[in-house]
Amino acid sequence: MVDDFKKHIDKLIKRKLKDKKYEFDYSSWLITLVEQEMEAIHPQSEFHWELFEVLSFDVLYKQSFKSLCDSGHPVARESLEKLGINDSEINLIINSVESVDNLFIEYCELFKDELLNKDNSLNEVHKKITELSLDCSQGTIISHSPKMTNPSCKYPRLNITASNSPDGFVRSGNSPVDFDMHINATKLKVFKFLSLKINGISLLQLINDKNINVISSVFLANKRLINDWVLNFNSGLNEQDLRTHFAIKQIYFPVEKDYHQLSILSPSGLVFSLKNKIDHTNDRSKEAYLGKKARKENQYVISGFSTIVNLTVTRHGGDHPKNISGLNNKYQSYYLLSSSPPAIKTRDLHFPRTDFFVQTVNYFQCKHAFHQLHTLYSRDDNNMHIRAERDEYYQSVVDHIIEKMWQVRSVALEQYMPTASQLSTAQKTWLCQQDESKVLRETTDDWLDEIIQSVSTFVFHGYEKILGKKAIKLGYAEHKQMQQIVIKNKEAFR
Repeated sequence: MVDDFKKHIDKLIKRKLKDKKYEFDYSSWLITLVEQEMEAIHPQSEFHWELFEVLSFDVLYKQSFKSLCDSGHPVARESLEKLGINDSEINLIINSVESVDNLFIEYCELFKDELLNKDNSLNEVHKKITELSLDCSQGTIISHSPKMTNPSCKYPRLNITASNSPDGFVRSGNSPVDFDMHINATKLKVFKFLSLKINGISLLQLINDKNINVISSVFLANKRLINDWVLNFNSGLNEQDLRTHFAIKQIYFPVEKDYHQLSILSPSGLVFSLKNKIDHTNDRSKEAYLGKKARKENQYVISGFSTIVNLTVTRHGGDHPKNISGLNNKYQSYYLLSSSPPAIKTRDLHFPRTDFFVQTVNYFQCKHAFHQLHTLYSRDDNNMHIRAERDEYYQSVVDHIIEKMWQVRSVALEQYMPTASQLSTAQKTWLCQQDESKVLRETTDDWLDEIIQSVSTFVFHGYEKILGKKAIKLGYAEHKQMQQIVIKNKEAFR
């Protein structure tokens, strides 16, 4: 990464040292290189070509030194620090790199063969552009690529333009995207040429607008030649083809009492724009780089960083992605975001809708305590130890109800629905976690008296329900004893 950039610079320096016998300094050479004035995007000297080789070098995956400087990525600074350049000089170099027009780099990459292999490279570039203007007859400008559905589809060929509207939809017109192109895989340079941007405007748009003056000033060609290029491109690019194809996915869309048959196509500009944004978030941004580096070194990052996970990578064209479209050849693959249905959450506890003592607690949860009470009731003796053991079993049932109470309160905010609830006023105050219920619990007691009575009744009838016909008929005194145990826990129910 950073070391590769240094190796690349060293190769350029060694090449120069073979020609000239003098000591070389990284800092002064780079500053002179990036500060040189350029009257045109066409390289006028070997020094211009060296500038291209420095700025276009991929320091990170698909991120050149120029793009890293433009985005303020820390790797740009790290690469220069590796060369032993001080901070003030690094700032000067990065600022100068930011001022270099990206069109210069794209132009050199596109016409690299013509620039390197010919003496009169400008004339060769012009010949190549003329050739591209004639080759465009094999291409069609599109916005939705049918080949992304099936590579055998040669049509429809549609270029849809839509208006921008704040309707909240991710659709054509609402997101600025690049145009796409269907063209023979051997003629993809036509797409790359038309994609060049001059002051933020694509060359395709300038050709459509017949802006001969701007094109002439950029490519250093006479207006007669430029006019020939514009005519060739405007007449050569194929018209849209509105036919559908049997391999395109079809749906029937209801319209009033009839149906429309629709062909579903992928908006390639939107698809690859999304890929760009995801790659920036996950890997290419400054935040992602610093965050992942800190995580690897087990350090804390205050700013944090975002990652989009569960992505499905999709490729079209197999080993020959060039055959699909211009954008597909440029980006190679794209992502499908996770679209799984919401997972069903298993809940161990449900907030009661009608009655806590029916839907949340039941007698069988306390059957051990009731069976032990039956054993005590069946004994002939009745002393303080028997009564103490009896009270412990009463308390165990009360403890179970208190535990369930806290469990229900823990899910109250999430599960309680006022419109569907049929709980009594006392139970709402007892179980709900809204501020109003909390205040009533702390400041009033009338609701608590009703809850105490319900708990006592639960204990009393629970014994009879569990033991059935074997149950011993309990009198008022025993019911009173149960109630006393519950009252001792009064504050625990609050």
